[in-house]
Amino acid sequence: MTLRAMVEYMLSKICKMWWASKESGSLKWWTNRPSLGPALSKLLRHSGMASVVRLAMKLNTLPKIHVLTWRVGHELLPMNAKIASIHQGFRQDCPRCSVDKETLIHALKDCSTVRAILSISGLDNKLLIKGYYCCINWMEDMMRVLDKKAIVNFVTTLWNSWNN
Repeated sequence: MTLRAMVEYMLSKICKMWWASKESGSLKWWTNRPSLGPALSKLLRHSGMASVVRLAMKLNTLPKIHVLTWRVGHELLPMNAKIASIHQGFRQDCPRCSVDKETLIHALKDCSTVRAILSISGLDNKLLIKGYYCCINWMEDMMRVLDKKAIVNFVTTLWNSWNN
């Protein structure tokens, strides 16, 4: 499956999800587009997200790692804090280190388990101790500092720690 086909497939699934979850016609333009090119460009217009997602799509790596980077860029990973905001009674704490609230930046950077994995992999400590509010800002900084091969290794390490 080509990268464009994979992105079109993911967007078509998102379109169906949004259409099914919203009964109003406010998101009707998502399903009436003849091609997904305009929809993709609209998604990529958000600040920060565009550079990370574009660079991630150019990386020579497995498609599942492209999908993880795309999901991180759009903050679409299922985090306990996000699930708890939708489903009442769901626990918000991190299952790995028991911090009060598991957010995306915590799960990929601040969690003690993930931080140990990233520091063992040889990642610069300056980028681990700097405080970030948004995960996309951290990813942007990482992609500015690292070369392409190191970015592939970094994103692969993130994928492995996420799926561990």
